[in-house]
Amino acid sequence: MPQIKSNIKTMKTDAKKRAANAAVRSRIHGAIKKAVAAANTETKDEAIRAAQSIIDTAARKGIIHKNAAARKKSRLNDNVNAAIEKQKALDAKMAAEEAKEEAKEAYIEAMNEKK
Repeated sequence: MPQIKSNIKTMKTDAKKRAANAAVRSRIHGAIKKAVAAANTETKDEAIRAAQSIIDTAARKGIIHKNAAARKKSRLNDNVNAAIEKQKALDAKMAAEEAKEEAKEAYIEAMNEKK
C-alpha cells in the first residue's frame, strides 16, 4: 500500500478507470456475441453496426488501441460470415437428407407397384 499522497490518489483513479474499461470491454464482447447470433436473421445489419459502433467508441476513448479495434471488427465480420456459411451448410445437408428420404420412399413405392 502506498504511503505517498499522490500515489494513493493514482491508485484510486486507476481502480476507477480499470472498472470503467472492464465495463466497456464487456459491452464489446456482448455486442459481438449478439451480432454473431443474429447472423442468420433480419436484424444482422443492425447488430453488426451496433457492435462496430461500440468498438469504434472504445477506440476513440482510448480504451482499446485503434489497431485492436480494426482487428476486432475484422474478426467480427469473419465470425458473422462463418455463422452464415455454417447455417447454409446445415440447410443443404437437411435438403439432401430430405431428397434421399423422398427417393427411398419413391423406390419402395415403385417396388410395391411391381408386385
